[in-house]
Amino acid sequence: MRKRILPALVLLLPLMHVSADAEQVRARDIGIAPGVLATGKLNSITDVAGVRVGQVTLHNGKAVHTGVTAIIPAEGNLRQRKVPAAVYVGNGYGKMAGISQIRELGEIETPVVLTNTLNVAEGIAGVVEWTLAQPGNEDVASVNAVVGETNDGFLNDIRRRTVTKADVIQAINTAQSGPVSEGNNGAGSGTRAFGWKGGIGTSSRLLPASLGGYTVGVLVQSNFGGILNIDGLKAGEALNQHYLYNELNNDTAADGSIMIVAATDAPLDDRNLERLAKRAMAGVARTGASLTNGSGDYVIAFSNADALRRDEQSPAHSSTVMANSQVSPLFEAVIEATQEAIYNSLLMAEDVEGFHGSVKALPVDKIRSMFPAEHGRTELSDTLRVATFNVSMESTNYPSSGLPPGDGVLKKVLSDGTNPQVKNIAEIIQRTAPDIILLNEFDYIKSQSDGVRAFIQNYLNVSQHGQPAIDYPYVYLAPVNTGEPSPFDLDNDGKATGTGGDAWGFGLYPGQYGMVVLSKYPVVHDQVHSLQTFKWKDMPGAQKPVDPATDTPWYNGEEWAEFRLSSKSHWDIPVNVKGRIVHVLAMHPTPPNFDGDEDRNGKRNHDEIRLMADYLSPDKGEYIIDDEGKQSGLPENTRFVLAGDFNAADAGDKHRPGVIEQLIDNRYVNGNVIPESEGGREHSTEPYSRRFTAHWGARADYVLPSRYGFEVTGSGVFWPEKASPLYRLVKDREASSDHRLVWLDVMLTGK
Repeated sequence: MRKRILPALVLLLPLMHVSADAEQVRARDIGIAPGVLATGKLNSITDVAGVRVGQVTLHNGKAVHTGVTAIIPAEGNLRQRKVPAAVYVGNGYGKMAGISQIRELGEIETPVVLTNTLNVAEGIAGVVEWTLAQPGNEDVASVNAVVGETNDGFLNDIRRRTVTKADVIQAINTAQSGPVSEGNNGAGSGTRAFGWKGGIGTSSRLLPASLGGYTVGVLVQSNFGGILNIDGLKAGEALNQHYLYNELNNDTAADGSIMIVAATDAPLDDRNLERLAKRAMAGVARTGASLTNGSGDYVIAFSNADALRRDEQSPAHSSTVMANSQVSPLFEAVIEATQEAIYNSLLMAEDVEGFHGSVKALPVDKIRSMFPAEHGRTELSDTLRVATFNVSMESTNYPSSGLPPGDGVLKKVLSDGTNPQVKNIAEIIQRTAPDIILLNEFDYIKSQSDGVRAFIQNYLNVSQHGQPAIDYPYVYLAPVNTGEPSPFDLDNDGKATGTGGDAWGFGLYPGQYGMVVLSKYPVVHDQVHSLQTFKWKDMPGAQKPVDPATDTPWYNGEEWAEFRLSSKSHWDIPVNVKGRIVHVLAMHPTPPNFDGDEDRNGKRNHDEIRLMADYLSPDKGEYIIDDEGKQSGLPENTRFVLAGDFNAADAGDKHRPGVIEQLIDNRYVNGNVIPESEGGREHSTEPYSRRFTAHWGARADYVLPSRYGFEVTGSGVFWPEKASPLYRLVKDREASSDHRLVWLDVMLTGK
């Protein structure tokens, strides 16, 4: 069972009747990706910068299943710097508090709290007390608390009024950015939807840079009914559970409510926020909601664009807002995000035995089984394409930037989508359309919005040379050792500079020559293993470099005790491909040259490759401890793909015997498939040049599948012949890179 666990405080009281038997997935984990727009990093309302969510979850026996969900719209004192807001009522059978002042003034001045119907008063009390206690509010004598509700009285003994003012304050105080707990959490603990267990769900959409690059995030508390439709799949009818069917055939079976909170960083005033809120109801309709007489359907929308914040002390407010003609893409975004948030609320829920009866979670296995036959999706095919591409996107490759080497160079290059070299790289990726791709030599930029997300939004999400735009909603990015300063004179030139040859991996600044994985499928982040800090000394039988001139170790005892084996990093990144895990084993070992007779880089390259070979071999990896101190390695019958620039040729004058063979001859690796190209054949007279992946004449870049769990259906190297009109993309390093994109197509087999 997978469960999003941040940020929620869960109070697990005695005799909790919540079943963990039901499988929990998010919609995209099983290939359900409504709409056409990209999601934010977390696919959550918290993708809108500044938005935080906190939850208190109350379960106690059969009688209590309720809680609080608090949404903080923006940083700072909301009472003193309000955010523009609006409310739209789809059907007014509800008890939401704060609505009249929002409609009158067009702003929100408190956290938004969701709870159950009979605890709205406690919600108000908690919000008021918390607001009055904030520094700067000492003279405040009026607070418009915004509290929404749905009725969880079937599973929860609602008349107990279990939620307290303290629970509300605690939910607000523990609010965080980051992933949001979905399903049976917070205000969704006791709710139902479409006859199944409902709950909290969230999703987001990210507009491309050409449309402003704005984010729309949605959080729902689902507690309504109808005839469930999952992205075109008539799930309710197929499962024989829907409004007006047998035991549900009565006037109140589809009653209930939905609370929707829509956040954006787009500069929308309260009038256009109301228009945005209206469109969220279209997302509800797409899921099959019947919108009955007894359903209370409310949408709260706000913008936290800093320029639109309304200062309590200012006599006038002036700001630039989006024109009416520009808001339609945001309307599509809120529709898609609302639709997906509802699906997530259902798919992440669990069975509950409650006060008046039991409610089952939506059967994920049945939903998953319906899609191959009936759903007809095309963007996530049955064939998985995995690629690797050394893109040479490090700062010294852009001398015209006018900036000194550092991550600021790539930030500038990625900021506006106009760099010709990066446009060509994006076009190559669009033409080959991998489902998962490792990018080597992509400078590490900690802020994804300035780095990898800027590359995706400003280059990949934009058609290059008429190619279809491509999106990667899932990313794995982490620090690397290149340019990371050591305190030692590692290159033995008499100076400990902390950079270049004295860094843990050669680099002029931290993060140079970094790497990143882009995926159309979800990355299982809490199961990732990184070996960035693994010590070379901890490898049994390590090839310790020796200076032949003195017959002494190249690295002294203190240096060897701390030396990191990985020149960049070694990653095991589990990716959930339609419910089956594929481990992407990514690395970029050091080149086996740029040293002396001691062969320190050659030996390091050998052992970096050995580290990954041992990691994937169940009988050899016992010594491997990851960066979190956990014993790591793959068990038998694990599906994996090795990817990266390994700097290890398999033939020719650059071949070092016994190095790449550690992988291609490994019994767990299918090394029989060798990607080739006509451009490589044309590039050299060597008989094996078809397999070249680098302009300097070698097979250096690899995509190698496990023998278990795959059937290989195709492979290739993107290297057009000189006569091809696409040769412009690879004619020299300035066109794109001195390496070529390498891809492999596989069919997943087995469980």
